Amino acid sequence: MYEYDPNKVSMSRLRLAYALNDHEAEIVMAGLWPHALFPLELWRKTHDLFWRGFADTVTRYYSIKSPEFPESNATKEKYFHAHLYAREMENLFSMLASRVHMNALREGLRYIVSMTYENSGDIPFQDKMDCLFEKLSMIEENNDYTFTQRLANEEFTALMEEKIFTIPPSWYFFIPKMYPDTIFVDTVSAIRRLHFLNIPFKTEVKGITRALVDSVHSALAQEAASAAAPAEQPQEKTTAPHSTGSRKDLTRINATRQACEEVAEELLQEKRLFESSKDTWKQRLLFDNGKTNWNTFSSAVESRLGQPPHYEAARAEWKKLPEGIKHKGRVREQ
Repeated sequence: MYEYDPNKVSMSRLRLAYALNDHEAEIVMAGLWPHALFPLELWRKTHDLFWRGFADTVTRYYSIKSPEFPESNATKEKYFHAHLYAREMENLFSMLASRVHMNALREGLRYIVSMTYENSGDIPFQDKMDCLFEKLSMIEENNDYTFTQRLANEEFTALMEEKIFTIPPSWYFFIPKMYPDTIFVDTVSAIRRLHFLNIPFKTEVKGITRALVDSVHSALAQEAASAAAPAEQPQEKTTAPHSTGSRKDLTRINATRQACEEVAEELLQEKRLFESSKDTWKQRLLFDNGKTNWNTFSSAVESRLGQPPHYEAARAEWKKLPEGIKHKGRVREQ
């Protein structure tokens, strides 16, 4: 059986390892997009391994168009919208269900489940899956359709139409609900991101061990120490605001800028969640008017740095934030 890159892990396992809630998971995925997030990889491999051959055979035998796997270009998509990818996978799966034999369809979904979830008890919507396959199996048996059998064209068309018209769309709703769990991420990038978000590691899962997490944290500590250490060679001139010229000052400015950029990214991610669904939005850096203020921003930067930020560097980064996200007056108590 095909094994995935050991350097990648499913969001289901990442969520279990760090006990992430929905909001935290969305922030992590947005931060990893587009270079360390792989929203279609598992579905594409499953399609190639279990479904494409059968769908192509149906096309050859019965002249029925096979659904094509959706193409995407992450470099052209500024933001990651999980619900759009989920809808595409639901459409693909429902179309394949009308064409592909139930055995192949079920084996492919079992593969997705095995690569996604740590424990069989973690699998949501198992009853929905069982009901769907029972219905598909019953329709195929009633039409005397076996895995290796070729029907007459009109018989296969009748079989396909029966699957389409007797199985309501709601029976496929479990696909978009489980889809976020099936997204793969670069493991090391995800561990680094969670470290910067101050979200602690909770438990080992397949692909994320305590030893791996400790090694990533150790590498981050070495990077921080290396950045803080005086360089042996003179550095190029910097445009840092009001620098005294000392290496210590420049290091603090650069660290402040990096922390500000990370907080700004988190703010923008939360703003998108706020605008898309105020009912499910959970407050972190924004107030209930969808904005934040300087005190909240600077406190978040200080928390990330572990010390007060370089004031003028932080103010310069604050000014770069979109005006629509900054509250300039006093915000009422939450």
